[in-house]
Amino acid sequence: MNYKKKEKVLVCIICQTRGYKITWKNFNKYVIKNLGADLAVCVAEKKTNNQFYENAKFIWSFKDRKDYTKLFNYSQKKILKKKKINKNFHNWKKILKIKDSWLSGLGDYPMKYGSGAISIYFRWFLLQKILKEKLHLKYDRFIITRSDFIWTSYHPKLGNLNSDYIWFPNEEKYKGYTDRHAVLSKKNFYDYLNLLEPILLHTNKLFNLMKNKNNWNLESYLKFYLHLMGYRNRIKFFPYVMYLAREANYKTRFFPGAGDYSFKHKYFIKYHKEYIYSLVMYWLLDNKKDYKFFLLYHLIYKIFYKVLFRFPFFIKKFFNQNKINRKFDLDFILKKM
Repeated sequence: MNYKKKEKVLVCIICQTRGYKITWKNFNKYVIKNLGADLAVCVAEKKTNNQFYENAKFIWSFKDRKDYTKLFNYSQKKILKKKKINKNFHNWKKILKIKDSWLSGLGDYPMKYGSGAISIYFRWFLLQKILKEKLHLKYDRFIITRSDFIWTSYHPKLGNLNSDYIWFPNEEKYKGYTDRHAVLSKKNFYDYLNLLEPILLHTNKLFNLMKNKNNWNLESYLKFYLHLMGYRNRIKFFPYVMYLAREANYKTRFFPGAGDYSFKHKYFIKYHKEYIYSLVMYWLLDNKKDYKFFLLYHLIYKIFYKVLFRFPFFIKKFFNQNKINRKFDLDFILKKM
């Protein structure tokens, strides 16, 4: 009898451990324990006494700053040295002429609020740590995610996510691929995390390819970059089984007051569409740990969101189900429809 080797998984929280007071227990159940994964925390914050740090096998951090320009400069020097390229290399700042928000977080960039450049840098920083500690030789899968998700269903089993592909949740794309969560493998982790290198080493080529569009965001750059790297036909999607939440007293870099408050949950819900998607998946999956009809589930969500949830009477009737009424906030949904 042939037994398939169990994959070793490393879940990586990047940027901050925000929302830990309301998310850890949920995250631990639906992601870490469900996948039998190890946890890495890759952040720019002072270490705090929370469960993400306490349960992390790896902790990588540096001091946060308002302007990440110096970190981009440092990264360029490090890459040039590693590749043995002439030190008198070009100035990468030409790329700052490409708008709209994809490089927010750099001091000279027109968009002063946001975290596009920060997210790009964090992926590169995480990549260096994985390579330095040779974790790509130890782990089969890498999940890049956030700490402020509330999971309403179990993360898909990785046996149902073909390792030849990069996997994203199937929403919040903003004309690209969502940057909030990705499932990677040994075959593609390097390319996904290396978003920074083309900006620093191939500035002119990148500028010429991007200059005719002026509304770039992180999601559209991520899609453009992955297609450039040959992944156009190696991207797949699974249902959105989680939503972003924010503690009442926590402010984000981009939107200081992001989200709307749920009196039932006693925290802010950041995005209405995420919440609806996770609700529909909770209803469909009914706490299943093993599911794989991803496209069918997404189609059912579309029918709910685009058609059925346009009618308040249907929403109210849907909430007559005890399991839905207990877990989700009807008033929040009706207020936003």
